[in-house]
Amino acid sequence: METYKDRVRLLRREVYQMGKKVERKWEKELLTSEHICFTNRDIPLRKYIDDVGGFRIMRDEWSQLPLILRDFFAQRAHFDKRYVIFRGYDYYKFDPTIHLPASSFNENMAWFELVNRWMLYASYFSKIENEITQPSIFFPTWLASLSYFEWIFNDLCSMRWTGLCIECYYHKENESVPKQILKWIEAIEHGLEVAAQMLIDVGYRRWKENPSIHEKSKRLKQVLQSSDITMQAECIGELIQRVGANGWVRSIREGDQLWIVCSMFENKVIPLLPSQDTPLHILSNAFGGIHIGYLWKAMLLNRGVLKVQQHVIRTSVHEAEMNRMKGLYETLTVEKMNGIIIHTDDSIFSGKTHKRVLNLLMNTSDPIHFVPLTLDIGTIYNHPEELTSQGMPINECIDQIEQFARGIDGYLPVARSYWAIKKIQRNQKYESSNPHFKKIVDGSDRLVGMLWNRFSSEILKKAGQI
Repeated sequence: METYKDRVRLLRREVYQMGKKVERKWEKELLTSEHICFTNRDIPLRKYIDDVGGFRIMRDEWSQLPLILRDFFAQRAHFDKRYVIFRGYDYYKFDPTIHLPASSFNENMAWFELVNRWMLYASYFSKIENEITQPSIFFPTWLASLSYFEWIFNDLCSMRWTGLCIECYYHKENESVPKQILKWIEAIEHGLEVAAQMLIDVGYRRWKENPSIHEKSKRLKQVLQSSDITMQAECIGELIQRVGANGWVRSIREGDQLWIVCSMFENKVIPLLPSQDTPLHILSNAFGGIHIGYLWKAMLLNRGVLKVQQHVIRTSVHEAEMNRMKGLYETLTVEKMNGIIIHTDDSIFSGKTHKRVLNLLMNTSDPIHFVPLTLDIGTIYNHPEELTSQGMPINECIDQIEQFARGIDGYLPVARSYWAIKKIQRNQKYESSNPHFKKIVDGSDRLVGMLWNRFSSEILKKAGQI
């Protein structure tokens, strides 16, 4: 008799096979592309995708990078024995979850550090632009250049999250958001759309068709040089300090794997492509899915779908149950929404959040599709009680998850999430005897645990423990 764990094993196998299918297809296209130059075709391309997101190269390839990229990543990348990983500690450091409690994470200081970091990107832009506009680009140089644009995009996502938190704060206070803040949020939205277009052209279209990026590159340079992004920095910093903000500054670190975003677009969004006259709305669920809509909008525009609107929403049944919402309100309105609606998130956990979105949009007659980037297999397998708490037997819960996850094309996502993967007793020496450190490193949130393990020296040093 098939048990629910047998079903989960089959789901896990299918997700793995979906990922391998993407890998084989893209590897063939990349290796035969005339626009990417390889010196070593024997190393599987998956070796260049880091486990926690982003890209990496072999240590012996570092010296082959152009000087401008080595200069940019010298203090930003993480260097281990085998790889140069382009998302170093600083990529994540503006997130309270990447700090020991003893380090007293200061939200206001983190905000100004984020702003100051933003102002450094422009000085590298022209020389990196010169690298990516060559007819053919060396593979490690391409990955490093792409990672530079990921840093820009991630910081804009962090600022958009701060903007969402500010909107929530004023809503809770029954006050209107100040006009200057709304204008700043518009500037962030514009920057995100421009950066997303650049990321898609450099990271996805480059090896397929090598599009001209002159105009998009020019627009991104203007964004980097404009004062619009930083014009309200002091005002926002004062607000963060005055209200004692908690969780307003974060580094996006959940659904931010470009290969997953692009492959799920191919699998789930392309079959929905509307006529040019049909509006399409993308509801990107923050925090983990805040960036998805901007990237998909760029991909849709490239296909001639012009009536696309991206909406940042905030709703999570699980986080509400765990008392993590911290005063954030659900940012979901339907007055101007008609056409095709896509709700997207970094993962599907139980399906309850999507059911909530369906209830919130019950007055609309337009189809509402759910496209989660990953499938949370670990929670089903290791913590079924978190699913059955909604009043259904475990197999009915799995039926619901499958129904949502298989929407549109009948297939599961291309990757599993890092939630609740079974804890493994590690026979290792820990960098610290701090019980909180060990709890996080061995905890069920494997993404955060992996980050803590990788950046243990930085985390402990900041807390004054080494």
